[in-house]
Amino acid sequence: MKTWNGGRSVKEKIEVAFLSLIFIVGSLSMIYRAYDYFTHGSENIKKNISNPEVSFKNEGILTEYERREINSDYQNLLKLCPGISKYTEDISEVFAVSIDAYPYQIEDQGWKRQSYFEIVLKQNLDVVPREFKAWGQHCHFSVGVNGMYLSKKACKAFCGLQDTSPDISEYYAF
Repeated sequence: MKTWNGGRSVKEKIEVAFLSLIFIVGSLSMIYRAYDYFTHGSENIKKNISNPEVSFKNEGILTEYERREINSDYQNLLKLCPGISKYTEDISEVFAVSIDAYPYQIEDQGWKRQSYFEIVLKQNLDVVPREFKAWGQHCHFSVGVNGMYLSKKACKAFCGLQDTSPDISEYYAF
């Protein structure tokens, strides 16, 4: 006789509940980020590529340690993604924030925190090669102590990285 829960064990129920919670929290985070962008616009997202000191959201509430961590991670990001320096004129926005590491980053890489960077490319690219198909892309980088995670085929091409799993987040070590 089938039960309403499909005969799942308590462990399976907890796992499903946990994954649902992660999905809901991620969705709420994206909704908040979109709301914040549209209500505060460029005052929270600033372009500052040529200066090694990157501008980032919530600057007033971050500790000095978090600022140093973001700037250090940004320097490591520049090493793994030379396209940021090479194609600066095609970058319209840069967003950076220090946040807790995601469960898979804690488990796989031992991270406690990460610097999250979003680099937005212009719709009409001037120097990025057309074959990258990167116009208007939002490239998302999760940078930690020993490497970074990056998805999207166009963003991997922008960085000059080999794409072994198209549009799946891949880990690249420093």
